Amino acid sequence: YINSVHNMAVLKKDMGMYDEADSIFNYLMPVFEKQFGTNSLEYVVLLNNRAMLLAELGRTKEASQLLDEALQKAAVVLDRFYFDYERMLTNRALLEQELGNIDKAEADYRQVLKNMEEKGYDDHPDYNNVLIYYGSLRVQKDDPDLLDFLTKVSDKVKKRYGENHPLM
Repeated sequence: YINSVHNMAVLKKDMGMYDEADSIFNYLMPVFEKQFGTNSLEYVVLLNNRAMLLAELGRTKEASQLLDEALQKAAVVLDRFYFDYERMLTNRALLEQELGNIDKAEADYRQVLKNMEEKGYDDHPDYNNVLIYYGSLRVQKDDPDLLDFLTKVSDKVKKRYGENHPLM
């Protein structure tokens, strides 16, 4: 039941029903803490999802703090071969990029890519998404090697999805 309520909070956030989502997340925080403990996968995912809501609400400092907490806990509770940690780190990179903290965002993107390569997920759709996010950061930086990078990303996406994929 409680996981369904969590899913409802995420759905409300995705539908733009921010006040309702915020109320549900506020209700869930102590419930998850009691039910699962603060060092559980469930609690870490809740922190991440609440942080994403706060980011959308413009409460970026709170969102960043929650993501940092989620990442600290995730490093301990997540199985090495899951890439939920990398998804959370990607969320933080996106947030840092939005805040203009380009160097921090770049470091996070690079770490995500490195981690996923080490785990053997360099052909996973999430890896390709991170390449695209990282490419947008490189555009923002006016990177002189941008064309070479984007060509490699394009070739990788074509190989994975074909010429007719919407990313092309």
